[in-house]
Amino acid sequence: MHAWQQNQREPSHHARRFAPGRSTVLGFAALVSRDGAGAGNRAGGVPAIAAVMASLKELVESGAVVLADDADVRGLADRLLAHLETVETTDVGGAVGEWLLEQEEIEELYADDGRIEATLRRALAGQSSAKP
Repeated sequence: MHAWQQNQREPSHHARRFAPGRSTVLGFAALVSRDGAGAGNRAGGVPAIAAVMASLKELVESGAVVLADDADVRGLADRLLAHLETVETTDVGGAVGEWLLEQEEIEELYADDGRIEATLRRALAGQSSAKP
């Protein structure tokens, strides 16, 4: 079992399909832009990859994402950041959720679209996660 998989729970359904999160593409793209403070950085000089890693960690620790035992989390985060830079939809959470389901590192996805998007936005904006 991966170290981040401590708080797993049984899903009733893949909730992400029923509660899509809506956002503006422009606002989200600005958060993950590699321009400005340097390659791979967001405002304030904090690497965007660190924010994406923190988002993944939060989703895994909360049981919203279950990783395969041999998951390459850094590789997953690198690919997710590249994907975020190319997302061209107002449903960023849905686009990321669909993308995550296609990745071999992901065994299960229990987070809804809104939660995925909010977690990414919070980390990319440099805010600490709010635990319920």
